[in-house]
This record gives sequence, structure tokens and C-alpha cells, in this order.
Amino acid sequence: MALIVAVAQSKGGAGKTTVTAQLATAWANSGKWVGLIDFDPQGSLTAWFKKRKETLKADRLGRMAETIDMAKVRNGQLTAAVRELEDYDIVLIDTPPHDSKAVNAAIRASHCAVVPIQPSPMDLWALGPTLKIAIKAATPTLLVLNRVPPRANLTNTIHQVLKKDKLAMSGVRLGNRVAFAYSLMQGKGVVESAPWSPAAVEIRALIRSITSYLSRI
Repeated sequence: MALIVAVAQSKGGAGKTTVTAQLATAWANSGKWVGLIDFDPQGSLTAWFKKRKETLKADRLGRMAETIDMAKVRNGQLTAAVRELEDYDIVLIDTPPHDSKAVNAAIRASHCAVVPIQPSPMDLWALGPTLKIAIKAATPTLLVLNRVPPRANLTNTIHQVLKKDKLAMSGVRLGNRVAFAYSLMQGKGVVESAPWSPAAVEIRALIRSITSYLSRI
């Protein structure tokens, strides 16, 4: 039975698709069979996987399933889409912003929600709706600081606010690194395009952080 993980955040621009693709390639390169569900009408995850198929030979695609057809998912058949991938080790669901119904469906279908949040007041204030959905669904939720700038004063302030609210947070912070976007342009993840870069180190550390969190709940 697959571990279902929703990458969710009601606010746009939080980096959900980037995090989803990076986690997928990192898990696949660690030997896991990974299924992907693109729940965002923008179709960015689907576009990335299409580029991946164009760029890499079939035997180098990694242990990764084709993204599920978005029309099927948008028609309310998320449960059926998840069932198609139940033999995989991990299924990642990329969710749309500003669509509480879709985010609710994805989180309810998942064993865990990973919530990227940029270190900004706007992202902090927009976190509420996603957390309410997760609490109501009783779905464990792990916050991940994303696109963190080199100067960390504001980041530390945001971290302290979240810590005060006793929210589960990953100890891994993803930097605001060009390497993440560059790898996606190639249809890859950063663990493939720049395997020894700081960005790749962060993604591998995030995998371990999520795994550790899941082992404790």
C-alpha cells in the first residue's frame, strides 16, 4: 500500500510543484517507486514529466509513474486516481492554490501533508485555511520553510512564530536556489542535475526529515 503525501498550501507561489518534483526524483533515486498526481489545473507537474520523458531515455526515467490524467482528477475521481497507484511505494499529490475543495480532497486522501511556506508575513497569514483542513481531516502535517534567503533574520522570526504555535516543522530549510528551477527545466530533479550541490543536500535531508516525522506519528 502506497504512502500518500499531499504537497499542499492554499497560497499561490509557495513552491508546491517544485517541492513535489524534487521530492519525487529524490525518492525515486533512493530506490522507491513513486507515483505522481497532478491536481493543479495549471498542469506544471505534468509539463515537467513530459519534459522528463523527452530528455531522458526510458531506462533513465527512474522509478516514477506517469502523472495521472488531470481531467480524471478534476472530475472528482481523486480516490480512483490514488487507487491506480496503490502498488507504488509513495504517491505525491501536487495541489492547486486558492481551491479549498481540491486541497481538502487531496489532504483527506493522504497519510501526510507537506506544506511549503516561504518566510514571509503573507505566507504565514495564508497558512490558516490549509491547517484547518488538515486538522479537520486528522491528517498529520509537516511545515517546510521554502525559498529561504541567505539572510535569515526574518526566517528566524517566522520560525519562532510557528514554533510558538506548536506546529510540526521540518528542521530542514530549502534555500532560494537557482539549481532547483534549473533542474526542472531539464526534466530532472536537483539530485540528478547537480547531485553534490547544496540544493541536492537539502532535498535528501528533507526526505530523511519527512521519513523521521512519519515514523513518530
